[in-house]
Amino acid sequence: MVVFGAIVSCLVFSTGTMANTTYITSPYVAPETGLLLDKSAATTGNFNSLGREIYKLNFQIESSPEPAYTEKLYDIVIVVDTSGSMNTALQGYNPITATPSTTGSYYVFVGGQYYLLSYNSGNSKWYYTISGTTYYVAWSPADNYSDLGAPGSTNINNPTPKPFYLFTNSTRLEVTKTAITNFINTLYTKNKSVKIGVVEFNGQLTYSVSNDIVSGLQPIQSAGSLNPIFTTNIYNLVAGGATHSNTGIGHAYDILRTQSNNNTRPKMVIMFTDGEPGNYGFDDDNGSRYAAGTMNQASQLKADFGTTVNSNFKFNSLKADKIYGYTHKTTLTSDRVLNGYGLGATVYTIGLYGGAPTTLMNDYMSRVSSNYSSTNTSVATDYYQYSTTAQGLNNAFQSIVNTTVTPAGTIGKSYTNLKVKDYIDPRFQVVTSTGTPLNVGQTFTSDGKTGTIMQDANGIYIEWTISSLSPGYVSSGGGYVASAYVIAKDSFIGGNTVPTNIANTSGVYTSTGSNIGSFPNPTVNVPFNFSVTNKEEYIILGQYLPENMTSVQTSMYSPSDTNIPANLLSYSFNESFSTSTLINTDKSYNLTVTADPQNYIDFSNGTLWTPIAGVGYKRTTGETYKNPVGTSATTVQKTGTYTVKPIVPNLEANSRTILYGDLVGVNLKDLIEISLTRPSGIVDANWNRLNSELAAYWSNMLATYTSAEEPATRSNTDLAGYEPLNIYGDNSSPLTLHGDFTQNGITIATNIQPNIFVVPAQLSITKTVNTGTTDQGFIFYVYRAGQLITKVALKDSETVILNNLKKGQYTIQEDTNWSWRYAVTGANPKIVNTQNAVLSQGLNNDIGTIDNTIANVNFINSKINDKWLSATDQINNKLVNQTWVGD
Repeated sequence: MVVFGAIVSCLVFSTGTMANTTYITSPYVAPETGLLLDKSAATTGNFNSLGREIYKLNFQIESSPEPAYTEKLYDIVIVVDTSGSMNTALQGYNPITATPSTTGSYYVFVGGQYYLLSYNSGNSKWYYTISGTTYYVAWSPADNYSDLGAPGSTNINNPTPKPFYLFTNSTRLEVTKTAITNFINTLYTKNKSVKIGVVEFNGQLTYSVSNDIVSGLQPIQSAGSLNPIFTTNIYNLVAGGATHSNTGIGHAYDILRTQSNNNTRPKMVIMFTDGEPGNYGFDDDNGSRYAAGTMNQASQLKADFGTTVNSNFKFNSLKADKIYGYTHKTTLTSDRVLNGYGLGATVYTIGLYGGAPTTLMNDYMSRVSSNYSSTNTSVATDYYQYSTTAQGLNNAFQSIVNTTVTPAGTIGKSYTNLKVKDYIDPRFQVVTSTGTPLNVGQTFTSDGKTGTIMQDANGIYIEWTISSLSPGYVSSGGGYVASAYVIAKDSFIGGNTVPTNIANTSGVYTSTGSNIGSFPNPTVNVPFNFSVTNKEEYIILGQYLPENMTSVQTSMYSPSDTNIPANLLSYSFNESFSTSTLINTDKSYNLTVTADPQNYIDFSNGTLWTPIAGVGYKRTTGETYKNPVGTSATTVQKTGTYTVKPIVPNLEANSRTILYGDLVGVNLKDLIEISLTRPSGIVDANWNRLNSELAAYWSNMLATYTSAEEPATRSNTDLAGYEPLNIYGDNSSPLTLHGDFTQNGITIATNIQPNIFVVPAQLSITKTVNTGTTDQGFIFYVYRAGQLITKVALKDSETVILNNLKKGQYTIQEDTNWSWRYAVTGANPKIVNTQNAVLSQGLNNDIGTIDNTIANVNFINSKINDKWLSATDQINNKLVNQTWVGD
């Protein structure tokens, strides 16, 4: 308890984001001698709203009360009985060596008997009941493989650490293989300098390579870990045949004689059997002869190194004849030993019987062992043990371990001011038992220990302080235990065999900051949980798609964890597309993201990882990864939709006004205005991008004339070539252009109709006579470009307006040849232009205006003669005699 303070033709184009990552971030620190560290993960049965389980991390720190050891360079041969009787069933209780499953059936040993345990998932406690009283216990490995008689605790918050046992109904061979494997595992923890050979014996009389199951002596350590050859080959043993123990002891002698033929490495032979030798045991004389042959072979093993051995022992008054002898690899002899070579080995014998052994059996096993020397003299030390249970057999093997080492130094070590630091893998978050997140700086209490969430350059970690740690096991009330809860972050996709902490950095530190031991690495399974978002994007009709499949995939689902194993994720679209894809209507593409189960840590490489039965795997560099707990991730698929919507741009026709006689001087696109109408729901980034692209889009658009209508039909070339429009017109009868617009072959608009309005020029001519009045008419000639276009007659104060003129320069000349009474004041002819203004193009369908289209000229005349004729031209006519006579 925590206390607060539909897919078609699938196209797969991408797999995974990264190859498998190396998770070892710093070198492994082997715990100091005698410092025992354990860390495990356990399920809690509690989940958050996303279905992520809360895991409990359990820490255990002990200072071993056992002495430190000086290793001896032992060579050991284990001789295993694999006769047919080893298939006999043997019931018994065996201690577990790994964290118990909450669904398993386990027992504890109290007061001389075994009690079945129950598990309460509500408070995560193991318990058993005697006479109505409930006792609480917590699993602890039994390092000394002995039963602890202390009962459980009646205090639910302080359970008693005890070994847990499994009831087995296994064969004698199965429990023997387990006991030998446990022996080798324990031996490895204390003496990594030994070499081990394993031979079997059954009904074969002579040496056979198949009986030497590990090829002579093999080092117990290989590539920094326990040599896996022992676990594999021991578990491959099968039972069948008679009990010719002399061949097994003879094999052991041959291995040590040829591979350990010096006196610098102590030698040991452990012979195990489940009964009397021979085909029918001591009920047949052959059984006694095989026993005598075994004793003769053992005499060479036990004799002082390099001494000569001659032996011809009797057992039960019978000697071993040649037929009951053993064919050595090197020489053929009877089972009688003549001039044998002593090896100075220690011989242990271990028996596993269905009941109490006979006197003959005890005598035989004792004489083969080092209880008797090669000269048949009894010694004081007991090298022979037997049991009728699996646990007793296990204890017998374990008792031999310490004989391979020499105690050195004091018993155990005391520590002060230790720091326990567990660096959390970034995929996980520290929470309470109910899932409430804990942040840096917060403290929490779990199982009576208060931890603090902290952070440094290595990441976020939990820290506990151990003020003092005295020698002692947790199972005996010593040591230090702590716990915390973690949960996979919502952003973590999930997977199998996922480490919960940063390897090797998580460990025990001294007050000065030195790491004195790295924790084992628990792993958990995290079911997949991820989401693929939908994406909506707009383009202008006729544009290519702005993104390819890879960039769209990344924007729709891009996991934050860059250490995803290869092939865990795959991505597929129902239809391929690229930045050269054109669409002319709303289009959707479906992205499917598939998560397939993969292990974040792959233990399949046998050169890197060594399996530890029931625990996990050990890496060649020393660190241990435990088997995952929790529900495994299974294949999950999620789909999202990428929708692209083309916007049809607005093409708005404007107007242009020109003077009659002027050039058109305009392209069709010059008379069109383009704009976009913002769709509802479009995001700013998308909208801003479209507007930024509009100018380039417009410049690349193709405009095509489809017709040009006017009072007199004209060809398209007149417009395209800026030919003058030789027509008359006014604002009520414009020139209308018709055009189609396309972008990258997609029709954007058809029959867009801008107008060109043609405005004719006007010329105003006024006659003014400034002296007197007259009804005389005046003649004017109007020229354009040297050509007479018209002549007009005006009287005093009259004005004439000439309409429908082209723009240009006009010459107006008064005819003065006949009007001798009046003279023109000023220039004659007068020259004017019909356009001096600037064109203004119409916007938003407004007609453009042109100023100064009327040119005004005023001819002023003054009278220069009152008379019609001049004085020189006067003649006095008189009537004389009725005839006019001039003077």
